[in-house]
Amino acid sequence: GHRGFSRVVWSLKSKREGEYPALTFSYHSFDGEQ
Repeated sequence: GHRGFSRVVWSLKSKREGEYPALTFSYHSFDGEQ
């Protein structure tokens, strides 16, 4: 579509414990979006 990944609101989950901290980004695409 006309709206790129840089123009949507992302959800973020962080994992701080352990030797390898991580960030997970997710975006819920509405029906009809590509």
